[in-house]
Amino acid sequence: QYDSEEEKKFILLIIQGAVCHDTNLLLINNSLNEYMENDCFSKEMSLDECIKKAAATLSKELLYMKFLQGIPVVGAVGGVFNGMYIRNITKYAEMKYRRRFYEKRK
Repeated sequence: QYDSEEEKKFILLIIQGAVCHDTNLLLINNSLNEYMENDCFSKEMSLDECIKKAAATLSKELLYMKFLQGIPVVGAVGGVFNGMYIRNITKYAEMKYRRRFYEKRK
């Protein structure tokens, strides 16, 4: 089920975590792990806040690549990065969903 607010937050954090770097990745990863262990997020994290943060992270990461795609020769190389981002999101999501599955089986 992906209708609940908690699941939507989980999905948004997965997307955000797959494309961010540095300490933000650690914070997001810890939030996801806490959710999987406790089956709930902290009350101060609203769905709107998650949407805004995920959108900001994605736009920050992808803006430069989209600019490169506008340049004819370099654009082809920039197009390859779209596939890389999708692959990173898919791999990170698979890892987190597997961990959640194993956490629930304990």
